[in-house]
Amino acid sequence: MDEPIGQALIGNCERGAFVDQNRVIKSLVEKYNECKHCKYKIVRYPDQENSATKDIDAYATAPGERPLAIEHTNIESFSGQFADNKRFAQHYGELETDLKDAFDFRVRLYLPVFAFRKGTNWKQARNTVRDWLLQNASSLPDGFSPVQVSGLPFSIGVHKDGKGSSRFTVARWAPANADVDVEATLNIARALENKNDQMKKYRDEGAYNILVLESSDIALVDHITLYKAFLQASERVPILNIDEVWLASTYAPDDPCDLLCFLGPDEVMDTVNPGNFQLGPRHAKIWRAAIDRDKKARGSIDLTSYIRLESR
Repeated sequence: MDEPIGQALIGNCERGAFVDQNRVIKSLVEKYNECKHCKYKIVRYPDQENSATKDIDAYATAPGERPLAIEHTNIESFSGQFADNKRFAQHYGELETDLKDAFDFRVRLYLPVFAFRKGTNWKQARNTVRDWLLQNASSLPDGFSPVQVSGLPFSIGVHKDGKGSSRFTVARWAPANADVDVEATLNIARALENKNDQMKKYRDEGAYNILVLESSDIALVDHITLYKAFLQASERVPILNIDEVWLASTYAPDDPCDLLCFLGPDEVMDTVNPGNFQLGPRHAKIWRAAIDRDKKARGSIDLTSYIRLESR
């Protein structure tokens, strides 16, 4: 077992402190007004009004303009990420507190993603890890050590810095880049398919439909990863009822979200997106080449037979 290079630390998103989606939508409407020089205001939140069936998240109007039908969805970097994050924070967030002053050197505990399988007594597993660290961390050499603790159904890793200040943290191994690329693509494709169908009635009624994809993952993905995933997803799923697709990157409940437009008219994309990001159809050749390089580097993956991380 090699020392992990990437890891997802316990953070706000992993503790379930997501940004309120209505605040994200309001930020989008404000940015859209800047782009189009309009005065859209949200007049309804249909999904909150309609408890019987799924509906769009917001409906905005402006004098002399087509109404906006806005749908929001959270995108996981890999399937099952949010549930795994919640279990991770629940079971091991307390461990950081318990052991914050236990060592006079720096220790970081690494756990695998999807270590939290059903049927495991996680309180007992956490206590087993804590007791092992208290008994053995001081005798570990500096650097990274792979460890198989008796009674645990998974391996752990421990990084020790004997010269570092007293600190204990918990982190996880990041999934392989190839898995994140594939699963982000599949998750966005599923979102496009579901939301395209959901927004059809608003297109039929004359609304202009906008889909907001929200990502709160700062550790595993960035706008480049997600844009490539979106391009590949949109090749698999026709989105005839979606006029624009935006990305909202959110990292903490009180921070403003970063907005990018993945699909839309040039005037919107040119206003919203930094020029050096080169997003949109005019730069399709650049992104096609980048996607092809990714596929060549990781090898061919048959998406129809791909087994998701949570099912392995």
